[in-house]
Amino acid sequence: MRTITDKPSHFVLAAFLFPLFAAFAPSLWAQDLSPSFEVASVKENKSRSRGQNSKSTPGRFTSKNATLRAIIMNAYEVQEQVQLRGGPAWMDSVRFDIEAKAPSNAARTPGDKALNEADRHQIHLMLQSLLAERFKLAVHHENKEMAVYFLVVAKGGPKLRDLKSRGSIKPPNPDMHRFGGFGSLKGLVLFLSNLSGRPVIDKTGLTGSYDYHMELPQDDFPITATDGLTQASASAGAAVFAAMEQQLGLKLESAKAPVDVLVIDHVEKPAEN
Repeated sequence: MRTITDKPSHFVLAAFLFPLFAAFAPSLWAQDLSPSFEVASVKENKSRSRGQNSKSTPGRFTSKNATLRAIIMNAYEVQEQVQLRGGPAWMDSVRFDIEAKAPSNAARTPGDKALNEADRHQIHLMLQSLLAERFKLAVHHENKEMAVYFLVVAKGGPKLRDLKSRGSIKPPNPDMHRFGGFGSLKGLVLFLSNLSGRPVIDKTGLTGSYDYHMELPQDDFPITATDGLTQASASAGAAVFAAMEQQLGLKLESAKAPVDVLVIDHVEKPAEN
């Protein structure tokens, strides 16, 4: 009969190893496992130019003359400025140039210039790590109820063309302004959010990859696009929304909903390198 002092050998082994594990565990838990860039340069841009742009390619991120607010919104995939709160005034006035390269094992084949959503999200996580390291950025998330638009399927059903049918797409009409993109509806949601000035929430239930290009008369959409989705003037909104319902079978419905808001707890100007 085993007495209460008799313990199986694996209990004895565990009792011996636990103090050793406990001694090393804090250092293991303290390791930052977030993806980060291999090399990065952050410099203040003093050109006084107002234009700003950011570009992500496999294994690389470049931002020119961008405000810190714009960089944070990019890194955390924030749609609208109302979803980013707090921070000092210089976040909207001081501009920065960032050149960053991912580790070679995180980059895709050099000949593949296209970014899929997983690649883009990985770059955003690396950018978050860069902001924490160089700008000492600390943030937290809150839910706030605010005015939004729901993107829904219009009466008659969606008219989106599946990407498998791209070969049958008609060439653009030279007398019309053609804009939109290819892929999931995430790009369309972001464009509509920028255009409307409200967060847009996808309620379509459509999860595939589509061609969501639209065409409008130049007079209705006077902004010249430099890429698939460019920010338009507010006056073009009504024409865009009408075209979306007619050509894509989608529409926006005004609503109120809890929205994820990013709150800045702390940030500092970086030292240049």
